[in-house]
Amino acid sequence: MKKAMRILVAALSPVPVVAGIVIVASANGGGAAGAQSMVAMPHNVNAAIDRSTKMGDMSPSDTMSVAVSLNLRDQAGLQSLLQQLGDASSPLYHQYLTPSEFSARYGPTTADVAKLSDYLTSAGLTVQDVSANRQVVDVTGPVSMMEQAFDTHMSRYRQNGREFYANDIAPALPSGIAGMVA
Repeated sequence: MKKAMRILVAALSPVPVVAGIVIVASANGGGAAGAQSMVAMPHNVNAAIDRSTKMGDMSPSDTMSVAVSLNLRDQAGLQSLLQQLGDASSPLYHQYLTPSEFSARYGPTTADVAKLSDYLTSAGLTVQDVSANRQVVDVTGPVSMMEQAFDTHMSRYRQNGREFYANDIAPALPSGIAGMVA
């Protein structure tokens, strides 16, 4: 049974097989992280679990999919551009960027994507796809490997007759990668 989870959803009403942001972890503190310290990713535990009944742990051998969202670069520059695009007195007024210009200027770099992909692959996961704008990396793998790679724990929950799965502790990533993940 293949399960899908999207990392992009931060606020999530109970939806079948969708939960929170990045997931997974192990009690041993980091498996694939090597010598790097792990950094918790705050605000990545689905609030719905507090109003749900825990049905049990996910099977370590189940396969799941995760979409890891990367942060945009140059947030200050992006905010400035957005202000200027809406300011009639600015020379950039209504001078919108194409998607490729936006990705080149503000999207994650190919080096960032490679660094994240290398870590995930070294943790035993499979990178399935990278979005054209390099903002999302789709990954699959067994629950046990996800839990180790993201230093979290996956459980099954039920709310209002619907079942879903979610990480029940904040995921963590190695310090060299954590800052680039949303």
